[in-house]
Amino acid sequence: MYQQVVGRMETEFNRMHQNQIENRARNVDDQLAYLEMTLSHWAFEPRFGDALRTLEFIYYFNETQEIVTTLYVLQGSHPLIKSAQLYLQEPQPILFNRDYTKLKDEARVQAYDRYLTMGNHVYWTDWVSNTNSDITHSMNHSLLHTDEGNQPL
Repeated sequence: MYQQVVGRMETEFNRMHQNQIENRARNVDDQLAYLEMTLSHWAFEPRFGDALRTLEFIYYFNETQEIVTTLYVLQGSHPLIKSAQLYLQEPQPILFNRDYTKLKDEARVQAYDRYLTMGNHVYWTDWVSNTNSDITHSMNHSLLHTDEGNQPL
């Protein structure tokens, strides 16, 4: 009788455990799909359009501040988002995160440029640049969205 009861309990615990694993996996999958969809929506914001290639960010402070604010809102929109950045390769390497930064360090520029050649239009990567911890953080994944002109968001 003891073996029967223990056997049934083990079977029931295993079934419950498998259900929990499946539910959590579905939940994580849903959250990651939501992040991909959200990034795609944000990437098509008019303020991230082709006009950025010719905008003098130093002189157009309001537009620069809008981009920084938008990235800050995106960063706070989901608990899985640790950092939201916009990298512009043209006309000169520029990085937006919490501020506007002209990238002059060739190693950092090459690290960001590598993202442009790694995947398709929207992709996940776990590649970590060792040149600067601002790019990615170890043990984290990055979701990248590049437009037709290869500007990663």
